[in-house]
Amino acid sequence: MIMPYNAQWPDQFEAEKRLLATTLGNNCVAIHHVGSTAVPGLAAKNRLDIIIESFNPEATIQPLKHAGFEYMGEFNIPLHYGFRRRTNTEVNLHVYEPRHPEILLNILFRDYLRTHPQEREAYQKHKEALLTSNDSYEKGACNLSNYSSRKGTFIRSILTKAGFQEPRITICSENHEQQYITQLINQPIDDDSDINIYCMLYQSTEIVGYASINKNTYFVEKIHLEPTDQNKEKIFMTMLQKWALIKNKTDTKI
Repeated sequence: MIMPYNAQWPDQFEAEKRLLATTLGNNCVAIHHVGSTAVPGLAAKNRLDIIIESFNPEATIQPLKHAGFEYMGEFNIPLHYGFRRRTNTEVNLHVYEPRHPEILLNILFRDYLRTHPQEREAYQKHKEALLTSNDSYEKGACNLSNYSSRKGTFIRSILTKAGFQEPRITICSENHEQQYITQLINQPIDDDSDINIYCMLYQSTEIVGYASINKNTYFVEKIHLEPTDQNKEKIFMTMLQKWALIKNKTDTKI
């Protein structure tokens, strides 16, 4: 349920920021208030979204657990460490290494809505309309709620206007991503496959390819890219290889 903007949300963030900085010490590079509660005037769920930049995200898991946060895993974003707390001030916490593209993505989206009142109002109406659907809170792919996944088209339109240009990878979880792969391989995707993970390759907000990855070894079995230069392929392969290294080291499951 969303509620009118609460002027206390920034103060609540500052209190959480102090707690998180103390909890993580030198492993905390920066802390950002993002999401709807970070946009004055925007109605939102009474739940803060916070991004932490950390030199070693894996090393934040135990300290944050001791501070009352539940570790939730990656969801649909490789090299994302997600947490939540549902007591006191409710928080969704997202931990990344510095320069992870999702950090800039969230900051640009927040700042664009802060400075464009018409887009802010349109986003609020879009969220309210989604919540009228009976299945808004049902879980879809990658354990994401339908409410969360269905905001994607609007969010991508804002990111395009905000000038987001970074390459990024996601685990296939939205309908348009599944349709993209299905058209290429001429068969439906098995979401429950014990063998493969499908990873989407984005340049800015546009899909430019996908990678099929072995779920046990995280070896890239196949990569498809739209006509592009070799530098982009190197960038995506570097991102996928880094993800594979982390997954194989920690045995953390999606």
